Amino acid sequence: MPAAFFRALTCATFFLTTAYASAQSPYHMRYKALGNLVLNVEMDPDSQVAGRVRAGTKGIKLHWCEPDIPLDAWNEATDFAARHTLLAGRWCQVEIGNIVGNVRAEMLSPE
Repeated sequence: MPAAFFRALTCATFFLTTAYASAQSPYHMRYKALGNLVLNVEMDPDSQVAGRVRAGTKGIKLHWCEPDIPLDAWNEATDFAARHTLLAGRWCQVEIGNIVGNVRAEMLSPE
């Protein structure tokens, strides 16, 4: 195979990898609490309480959500309202300090 083919293939791979890497995942961001949060052990408001977080607390890590947040939809949603709509109706496991628990995602806002 000609060397030009391999150079083109290498360039295409680099650009595709760079574009994918620049996509922002909702799981690689920090969030703040929009209100006082109760972190539940299970994704159920009636489950045991793991901890509490005050409104305005920043630095909340999102581990995973149920149902999952689609990466393509998240990256297409570039403003607060659109991303908040994607969070609505989901339960997410979060971490703040040494507390890990589950919250309703509409109570979170990307920082």
